[in-house]
Amino acid sequence: HDFGAMRLESIRRALVLAGDDEALAPLAFEVFLAERQRVEWFDDVAPALERLSRRFRLFALSNGNADLEHTGLSRWFEGGLSGGRFGVGKPDARIFAAACKALIDESVARCGGIDVLINNAGGTMWTRLDEVQDLSIYERLMRLNYLGSVFPTFHALPHLKRSQGRIAAVASM
Repeated sequence: HDFGAMRLESIRRALVLAGDDEALAPLAFEVFLAERQRVEWFDDVAPALERLSRRFRLFALSNGNADLEHTGLSRWFEGGLSGGRFGVGKPDARIFAAACKALIDESVARCGGIDVLINNAGGTMWTRLDEVQDLSIYERLMRLNYLGSVFPTFHALPHLKRSQGRIAAVASM
């Protein structure tokens, strides 16, 4: 879940294999990390994020090292969590629960409460059952579709009770 630690270790190992001093690894990693933040976006990234951020509150979850502020992406995102800093990464459910809590807390801080929660998270799969090789995909889909509603509802519920608010669930079959 911590790509930074994995990258640091791979640099250390490369230095050892090359016969160089492994103590150089942290410095080499800092150079890598600085370069990692220099992102060249495709032409449609900024307009797409602009449109999305006007309609939705965006929150980034990453197992990597890119920083929203340093890459220039922070203007469109409410915040973000990285697996390395949080302690677990995707697909661990705890990082998704923490992201939901952060968004709910920020919404309450900005707006003073929550009147309506719209649950519209989930996934689907377009394939025939007789073509599926690994049935565990269904467990992952069930977890996503179920917990995608449970996590935000859990964190929003105290605020919805105070406001006598409502929950809307959006689903498709």
